[in-house]
Amino acid sequence: MKNKIFSLLLTLFLFWGAVGCSAGTAATEEKGNENKNPEDIEEAVADIRLETIFNGSEIDLCAPELRTFLDEQDEIKQCSFLLEHEGKNYDYQEPEFFWSGEKDESFAVYFSETRDFSDAREIITDRNYFRADILQPNKTYYWKVRGMDSGLSSEIDCFDTKDAPSRILSVDGLKNVRDAGGWRTDSGKSVRYGMIYRGSQMNGYNQGARLTERGRDTMIRDLKIKSEVDLRRPDRDDGGQTECAIDGSYPYLKAPFHPYTCIFPQFKTSERGYDLRVPQSFQQIFEFLADRKNYPVYLHCNAGADRTGTILFLLNGLLGVSYEDLTKDFEITSFSVMGKRWRADLNGNIPVEEGVMQDDEHNYVAWEKMYGMMMQYYQTESGKLSDAISEYLVQVCNVSVETQEAVKDILLS
Repeated sequence: MKNKIFSLLLTLFLFWGAVGCSAGTAATEEKGNENKNPEDIEEAVADIRLETIFNGSEIDLCAPELRTFLDEQDEIKQCSFLLEHEGKNYDYQEPEFFWSGEKDESFAVYFSETRDFSDAREIITDRNYFRADILQPNKTYYWKVRGMDSGLSSEIDCFDTKDAPSRILSVDGLKNVRDAGGWRTDSGKSVRYGMIYRGSQMNGYNQGARLTERGRDTMIRDLKIKSEVDLRRPDRDDGGQTECAIDGSYPYLKAPFHPYTCIFPQFKTSERGYDLRVPQSFQQIFEFLADRKNYPVYLHCNAGADRTGTILFLLNGLLGVSYEDLTKDFEITSFSVMGKRWRADLNGNIPVEEGVMQDDEHNYVAWEKMYGMMMQYYQTESGKLSDAISEYLVQVCNVSVETQEAVKDILLS
């Protein structure tokens, strides 16, 4: 009898003393265990074991194909990749986490950036696996599982997420959603993750993307979005939306305009020209983004490509992201259901000099030409794109340097 008791105590001691990535295995929770005898506790502990063990290794949240495109530096190879992979829907990679447990038990899964789980995100599930769509690149995470009935916790495991300049997200009902952060700037800083999200419309206009309740829960609980910037035209292509689609009480800004070269007073052709709404809309957008209370922000048009892409060109360009990286961010839309968006039309795999991909009754896409006009008319002595954009915002849109600096202070880390 004594040997049996000693063996049991030794087993419990070894369980409590074992360590995971840093903090060791989690001990038995007091709650729910008051009436359990030691043999029941030992058996329950053995039933909650992590089967996916990272042990500090690195995982990549980018699909391999998207990673290849982002890492490629040669323009011709980039364009060849666009031609080969457009519309392939390289969605956000969702790592799978498995554990063993009783079939009829529910589980609480915890992810945290701290060893003591003080900032943990809790997910309740009745399955013994979870696809994590809440992770950010370039982070260290700790995770564990607790049985909701037994109150017992698994060991603790940890892993790193690989750095990535683009974080594609899965939000139920929406398309082409991604984090606008992660890009390196010429100051050595990076654009903060989790501050601005870009994507499609949310109200289902013209049978387009419509936010579901599950998607709304993701935006509120996981992404913690607090406001909406809608770039669509009132009563033209916005479905009559007048308040935030995530929560009607959240701040909502309507700021319509035509994209690309239509933002320049110098632009005029027989078919298209300067959009007179630009100064007011852009001033409102940047003043909205200069207010910390509005963050995180969801910014969109219909497809999350053209008007949204134009604002991100101005915003991330102002922050110091290179034109090459701005172009990659813009072209990621090509891998979504929203259709190809290229820097210019392609002659084989070489961009044509005009810098216009499409100019017809269906759409107008002039990314490279927009960049060319920005540098032609607003370039300063520094020769930097960020300074040209700053000059443009002051001259054309009356966006003060103070407002610009406030935006930088919020978004750069």
